[in-house]
Amino acid sequence: MSNLTFPIELWEGFKPSHIEQHDRSLTIHLTPTSRPLCQCGAEAQRIHDTSIRRISERTILDYPVTLMVPVRRLLCHQCGTRTEHISWLKPFSRITERLANFVQSLCPLLPIKHLAQLVGLHWHTVKELDKARLRREVLEPK
Repeated sequence: MSNLTFPIELWEGFKPSHIEQHDRSLTIHLTPTSRPLCQCGAEAQRIHDTSIRRISERTILDYPVTLMVPVRRLLCHQCGTRTEHISWLKPFSRITERLANFVQSLCPLLPIKHLAQLVGLHWHTVKELDKARLRREVLEPK
């Protein structure tokens, strides 16, 4: 299934290099397509090192998706050694913004336990996403 192509850019700055299909899930390996940017927005002078991070993504055609993303640590002339900025991924996060927004949109409709089973995340993760949604949407009483 490695000859699969995506007609749109789903992950800004990255493209799928190959895809593995396991029983009922997909693992998509990404490769960078652009020069890395530091968290401060400056273009990196050098890449210090690279590590592969396993990220959960929304399902594609009913297949749970795991992304294998090479995250680069950069030598920035302003900040020193920092992790690169990835627009669709919060720092240190293991789920994409797309999946987080999907979970937060379903939180008012489903119990946390059922939602966790539906999206394949731990219920603590779903609960933290729901707390973040509530802090953003519900105002403190006077």
